[in-house]
Amino acid sequence: MAIVYNKVARRNLQKPNEPAKWYLCNKSIGTVTESEVARQIAEETTLNPKEAEMALAQLRKIVLRNLHAGNTVRLGDWAYFYATLQCEGAATEDEAMPAKVKKVAMHMRYEKSFQEELNRATFVAAKSLQKKEDETTTEEP
Repeated sequence: MAIVYNKVARRNLQKPNEPAKWYLCNKSIGTVTESEVARQIAEETTLNPKEAEMALAQLRKIVLRNLHAGNTVRLGDWAYFYATLQCEGAATEDEAMPAKVKKVAMHMRYEKSFQEELNRATFVAAKSLQKKEDETTTEEP
């Protein structure tokens, strides 16, 4: 398995006279649903798929409960979740109040060990995948 990428030319908007530079941009090749994640968990544990789905649903519920209580939720040595407030600014401290909150956002941060594992990824160009698909579909019987 490898992370799929495309090459994209991007200009620096702060330096419009400079030529565009090329960057790799990851390309999603699909979405894995909660049910699929549960099935994969079941394949690697003693849980059946429904038990794994229930565990994921409970994880969601517990994370939300703790974020609402003002806690940061740390999951082992791989990640933690925390909430931040996006709110309208106020001219004075007294005017800064909960009514000014527009959105509560949840963030997930990786721990160093998880990031190190993620950095071991291999990469494959999306173009090369398309070529392979084209070759298999254009073969004559």
